[in-house]
Amino acid sequence: MKHRRILLSLVNIALVGGLLLVPSPGSAATPVVNKPNVTVWSGWEDLGGVIVTGPTVSSWAHNRLDVFATGTDNHLWHKWWNGTNWSGWENLGGTIIDNPAAVSWGPNRIDVFARGTDNHLWHKWWD
Repeated sequence: MKHRRILLSLVNIALVGGLLLVPSPGSAATPVVNKPNVTVWSGWEDLGGVIVTGPTVSSWAHNRLDVFATGTDNHLWHKWWNGTNWSGWENLGGTIIDNPAAVSWGPNRIDVFARGTDNHLWHKWWD
């Protein structure tokens, strides 16, 4: 009988418009409202630069983002977030003709891959 009451109590819990309605003990008619944490997207932030390919991003530490893209000069360009501010754009050179790809496999390590004008795969890393 005890298990049946618990099951019936669980059945009375409802999610309505993002609010969790839970009947208060001893009364199915008086709900207790639990409001979940609400998270919203920010507005768009202009990070500048003139890029001709899709950007790629990777992170090698907490509060760290590294963004890479191809500029109009076909060089690889880099911009990073340090947890407080965005850096300026840094020219990493090369001659690439496609979207770069970035990955991090450990703290303070990041690898970037891109296709060059010779159609070879090129690799650049920070360690």
